[in-house]
Amino acid sequence: MEHIKNIKEQFVPVAFRVSRLFFVLVQIMNVDPMYQYSLKFYKMIYSRALNNGTAAVEKGKRNERKLFYIKEFTRLLYDNICRSLFEKDKLLFSMLLCFKIMDETPGGLDSTEVRFIMTGGTSVDMARPNPAGGNGWMTDKTWSGVLQIS
Repeated sequence: MEHIKNIKEQFVPVAFRVSRLFFVLVQIMNVDPMYQYSLKFYKMIYSRALNNGTAAVEKGKRNERKLFYIKEFTRLLYDNICRSLFEKDKLLFSMLLCFKIMDETPGGLDSTEVRFIMTGGTSVDMARPNPAGGNGWMTDKTWSGVLQIS
């Protein structure tokens, strides 16, 4: 029983990553109704990642195997999904994937920074004047964005 518990605990981080990335596919469906992926397809990618890990990592190295499964699944998911996306949507998918992965660790994803990336600078008044001047290398809008994100 203890042996089964140890094996189960080994796969918890892998299952955590796999389950979170499924919701990226749900989000990408909102971009275009053509982007619909079945659970069977998703499970096939997961099975392929597990099968690739049996030959790639030695049996005694559990931590390496866990990291391999996480990386391999993420890579296979990215490759298979990008193959079916329009070119204009690949960057959006990469960003959603990146945000979901960064959100796994505490302090990995700051909500104010994400909001700034998504909306851009929205403040109009500048607390400090533009150091490059009005006609310098940096526009007032860019300087306002720098002030807002800092």
